[in-house]
Amino acid sequence: MRAKRLGESGKKVCAKPASALSSRPGNKALAKPPAGSCYYACSGPAETCSATLRLTMMKPTARFALLIGLSLLLLIAILYLGDYVSVKYRMRKNTPGDPLETIQTQTTYTIPHKDGRAEYVFGPRETKTCVRSLFPHLGYSPCWYLKKSAQSQIPM
Repeated sequence: MRAKRLGESGKKVCAKPASALSSRPGNKALAKPPAGSCYYACSGPAETCSATLRLTMMKPTARFALLIGLSLLLLIAILYLGDYVSVKYRMRKNTPGDPLETIQTQTTYTIPHKDGRAEYVFGPRETKTCVRSLFPHLGYSPCWYLKKSAQSQIPM
């Protein structure tokens, strides 16, 4: 496989053999690409060239990993947008408990003693509003997350 180098026009360019280069004394033929090697050249600004050609110059495994990463990012964005539209649609129906719900939480403070026992002090109950969705929306946490952490223990 031949090495690809960044040039200046927009096509694949192959170097001329070393004998075709100028034969004047003092000519540094080593500064030119090696004979028979090819490189990709670009005709736009350097930033555009490097951005568009960087993908073609990547290894296939890196290109595949980039494709998978971008696909997952797009999938999560579509899922979030669909979840948001669902919450807004259910808000218009104005049904009690859908999509907003209230959950009572209570914090428990665990105080260890020197003899190995622990004392539990219960904090006041708090009522928190949550949204019934996969992701947080409208400034509220999802209900599945609040239900999971409703009985939180804080070690002192």
